Amino acid sequence: MKWVIPREHGAWMMWIGPLVIGIAATPWNPLQILLAGASLFAFMTAEPFLQGLRQPGHRDYWWRWAAGYGVVAAAFGVPLLVAEPRLGFVVLGAGVSLAANSAFALVRQDRHLLNDFLAMAGLALTGIAAYLVGRGSVDVRAWIFWALCVVYFFGTALYVKSLIRERRNRRLKWAANAYSTLLVFAALALGWTAAVACLPAAVRGWAIAQDRPPKVKTIGILEIGLSVWFVMWMSVWLRNFEGV
Repeated sequence: MKWVIPREHGAWMMWIGPLVIGIAATPWNPLQILLAGASLFAFMTAEPFLQGLRQPGHRDYWWRWAAGYGVVAAAFGVPLLVAEPRLGFVVLGAGVSLAANSAFALVRQDRHLLNDFLAMAGLALTGIAAYLVGRGSVDVRAWIFWALCVVYFFGTALYVKSLIRERRNRRLKWAANAYSTLLVFAALALGWTAAVACLPAAVRGWAIAQDRPPKVKTIGILEIGLSVWFVMWMSVWLRNFEGV
């Protein structure tokens, strides 16, 4: 039996990264173990569910996997919601994100940038959930942290698209480079550690030529490394953030 596992490495980092930041920057709470399990299997549920929408002829196969993963996600998530009912708004937000992704899947527009953005917004809610479980409340710094995660990962999506699927689109490459550079300056307004978190992605954008891109595997490894850097420095920033 071959397990159905999402292959997009970037998507994995888009929920793991915010989750790790939220856990690392807040007091430890054993409920974070349940949160990690629920987040993992909720993510695993989404991929076969969306594949079932894309491939109606194989829907039974895909949705059996989605149901199986969903049961495990519920096994982690229900006790978590009982212990911390305020996480319900995170579940609602993730559901809205999945509904939007489903609409794009039905019309075969999965690679649309708006779909990417909405997916990232939903995936990054793991950070809000971890923050709520760790601190017992959600304040302005939690939402700033969530927004930074979303805009950072959206920048990585722009960059990767400009090197692979849109490698002849020079406007997109310039837009991706300008976006990552402006993000550094925007992050600097929040503190030097936030800017340091975003800086390598900006440098990478200008350093790699669009007409001579690295191999896809190399691009993926580089993006994982940059995302780990982002997670490390964002954890430092969030632990020391005092306000804007």
